[in-house]
Amino acid sequence: MLAGLFIGLTLGAFVITVWAALISSRILRSGQMPPPGTRVCRDTVPKTGRSVIWRAYFGLGLPLAVIAVVGWGIFTFADLKTHLLDPGLEKAHTTCVMKDEL
Repeated sequence: MLAGLFIGLTLGAFVITVWAALISSRILRSGQMPPPGTRVCRDTVPKTGRSVIWRAYFGLGLPLAVIAVVGWGIFTFADLKTHLLDPGLEKAHTTCVMKDEL
């Protein structure tokens, strides 16, 4: 169950960041937000300027940060069994057992 949750969250984060990168690239090309042709709920005045460009660059950098975190998570998840079960722990338990000597 833990593996399914991890894979689902990873896939969801990846899809959202790819979507953000696509929108950000459209914003950079047009120089305005929302980009031309985007559906909006009500009439809006497109924003332009430096703040829009910075937001677009942030949206393009977001997938890189998510990929880094997901990569770290994959290695941590793969090593989960060794983190939870110390190999030396079994030896410690067997030495504490008293054996009957005949």
